[in-house]
Amino acid sequence: CDPIIVVTGAFETEVRQALAGRKVVFVFNENWAKGMGSSIARGAKELMNLSKPPAAFFILVADQPGLHSDLLRKMMTRFEALSPAAIRCNYGTSWGPPVLFSISLAKELSQLSGEQGARSVLKKHKEKVLEEPFPEGKHDIDHPDDWDKF
Repeated sequence: CDPIIVVTGAFETEVRQALAGRKVVFVFNENWAKGMGSSIARGAKELMNLSKPPAAFFILVADQPGLHSDLLRKMMTRFEALSPAAIRCNYGTSWGPPVLFSISLAKELSQLSGEQGARSVLKKHKEKVLEEPFPEGKHDIDHPDDWDKF
């Protein structure tokens, strides 16, 4: 995947240090305290500014320890074969990231703000959104004790 855009906020210094030496583009979201929607919007705007935007892009979160590259490859293969608006992950009783979006949705995503995240865009285009099973996605690490539960 190229480029890899990392949207930072509250812990910008720590994220940059953790990823030092990696081939990533860092983008600071000055509105990070307003919620995930503003971070998604910032990343989408960066994608739209590329001289040659990709046909599709992932939105990933950093707190899913069960995420693996095989899942991402499977999603890319399905996208290439079926050309959906997006492919979201199904955790069994809920859905969420990672999500693979068509570049055609970048403009809508660039308008997000607050806590809404990308759910509103996915719901708007639900007839063109596929799902990929990812039961491990329900586990996220927000606090050190979450790791013990995982």
